[in-house]
Amino acid sequence: MPKILIVDDNDINLKLLERIISNNTTCDVISATNGQDAIQLASTEKPFLIFMDMMMPGIDGYEATKQIKSNPELANTPVVAVTAVNTKEGIKKVFDCGCEDILQKPIGINTVVQLVEKYMKI
Repeated sequence: MPKILIVDDNDINLKLLERIISNNTTCDVISATNGQDAIQLASTEKPFLIFMDMMMPGIDGYEATKQIKSNPELANTPVVAVTAVNTKEGIKKVFDCGCEDILQKPIGINTVVQLVEKYMKI
């Protein structure tokens, strides 16, 4: 079964995304609550898609994405930024660190499912 990695330091956001994906797709969900664990899980579990919270203490989503993308085995793994950022500068920063897409907060079920289906077809 295809795996999706969800990274968020906020437990409510993490559980919400886990529930949406588990209830509406055929994917397995693995999760991390910080950037360091995300980097390790991505390299051991090889998910086909990563939902990355960008604002976390320690290694934030920007740095975690850069490190994941620098691993040749993970360089083509799509990363979707989960963020409330909606300024031009903020959006540019998301794409500059290597993210392929943005999931704007507050998140909606249909948007999450559409993103999962989009990247399953690739």
